Amino acid sequence: MEEAKPNTRQYGSVFRIKTTRTQRFYKKRYIFGLSLLLLMTGCLPFIMTSGFHDNVEKNMLNQIRDNQNEKQTIQLKEETLSERISSLLTRIETEKELIAKQCKKLGIQGDNTLKDVVVHEGNVQKLQQILFDVIQTRRPLKIGIVGGSISAGGGLSCKECVFSYILGESLTRILGSPVVIHNAAVGATDSRYYAYCLETHLDADDMDVIFWELAANDLNKDLRPSAQEELTRAILELPNQPQLIYANFIFGKQMRQRSCKTSEDTGGKVLAPYYDVPSLSMKAALCDQVQNGPIEDLIAYDENHPSATVHAMMEVYLRIFILEHLERVLTRFDSFFSSLNNDTMEEERLPSVDFLQTTIKDIPKPFYNDTFITHAQCWSALLPQYGSGTYLVPITSKGWQAVALTGAVNMNRTDMKKCWITSKEGNIIVFPLEIKPYKNLTCTVAVSTLTCDVCGAVTVYIDNEINKAVIVNSKFGVKVTHSHIIATDVTPGKHNITVKTINNGFFQLAAVMTAFNTSIPSTPQSDALTELPQNNTVNFQTLTQSKPTQNETIHFADTNTVNMTAHLIDEHL
Repeated sequence: MEEAKPNTRQYGSVFRIKTTRTQRFYKKRYIFGLSLLLLMTGCLPFIMTSGFHDNVEKNMLNQIRDNQNEKQTIQLKEETLSERISSLLTRIETEKELIAKQCKKLGIQGDNTLKDVVVHEGNVQKLQQILFDVIQTRRPLKIGIVGGSISAGGGLSCKECVFSYILGESLTRILGSPVVIHNAAVGATDSRYYAYCLETHLDADDMDVIFWELAANDLNKDLRPSAQEELTRAILELPNQPQLIYANFIFGKQMRQRSCKTSEDTGGKVLAPYYDVPSLSMKAALCDQVQNGPIEDLIAYDENHPSATVHAMMEVYLRIFILEHLERVLTRFDSFFSSLNNDTMEEERLPSVDFLQTTIKDIPKPFYNDTFITHAQCWSALLPQYGSGTYLVPITSKGWQAVALTGAVNMNRTDMKKCWITSKEGNIIVFPLEIKPYKNLTCTVAVSTLTCDVCGAVTVYIDNEINKAVIVNSKFGVKVTHSHIIATDVTPGKHNITVKTINNGFFQLAAVMTAFNTSIPSTPQSDALTELPQNNTVNFQTLTQSKPTQNETIHFADTNTVNMTAHLIDEHL
């Protein structure tokens, strides 16, 4: 099976080397001398016809660039921390002028650009500490993206139009050091899926900053706000304590209906102040325009996603937010260095400064009563995967295939969904599980399906407990991941989970997950406010008589291609 390839993008190099007139003179003199020598030996005609002249020129230019890079690297190492801070403060002033021009072009007005967009400032001590560490050590700044198709570039004409890509370029320009973006977004996912599968898709504990962008997806499937809370807690509990920031977008189809509703309106907005997480909202920025003004420039060509203009606006807001805190840190340290005599300063050594010490706060008790996922494990077929999780691989399979879903996917997107797929009654697949113990607790086992409005149903059970099998129905009007709890009170250790189709309906299995419970639900349950049909009752006649109206091409792992049809209301979230 083909391994997932990370979609990591590193922004650098910082320096652009220009060939000066003197360099060109010595290059030509070098080439002339070499050519004269070769002519005397009778080798020049052969070499010239072999394109040797072009290679010499390229090598010469590469050598010049290497020498220049080496010299500038030495100069950078010799630059003191105080000089670096002073240079950055100057660069920030230049960046402010650029931002003002960009805001004017994007139609962003007002003296305080962030006044209405930042709905909660949050605790940013960790962000300030990270930024100064990046400045002091010149290490890469690592940013992780947890989101759906908006962050994956849905509806955009280029990957470079995604807000996270633009932000990476901007921060590299400001900081003068590389910024690495780990875009782990997968279309059609939601907060509940990532609450289980965060570390499968992202090496979250190695990130400095994590952006959560699932306000549109959570709303679209009426997900309970407890899902966002579970994912929030999973990130806040990471040992490295990355800075979490909510980046709330409005879905394109909401704007078409003159609505600016997001999951903020269904309970999510209370989580930012409760957990003191910085939160920026496009609802706050655009709601007046969405309800009363022109919206053509706000909606992507597919009419489902926000446009490149909205991505550019979010990037500007995030850049200003980060820039303000960077400037606060630099100003404090610039004043600190100015108060010292030069002969008392020691190169790169820095005294302890209290305001950069991160205050580790205890994570409060869950706000919502149905928040229960903790210490999750995930075996997923969805891509991309940057984390430490294990790919979903069966030990037994009859009539199932690992499939890459392409359909009408814009090739400029960064995601490519894969699932285990079947379509015939009686097909069976078995996956091994090895559940790690936690505090002598038992755990919950769940599966995630990719739904559609003509999808069928399966039975799922643990080990050989067929009498405890749960029927999972994946018929739903919107194509999204949907989590179904299969069993509770499962003992850690090695187990098998069996999935067997019970009709000829199309079925897509995305992941198998486990988690320990802080509050164990009394019965297996689904995860939406607007429920799917009950897991234990399936209308087989409705499932088998649904008539498809739209083609979707499925590319199988064994390179065979089949055409299946499925009417998908929102094919790519």
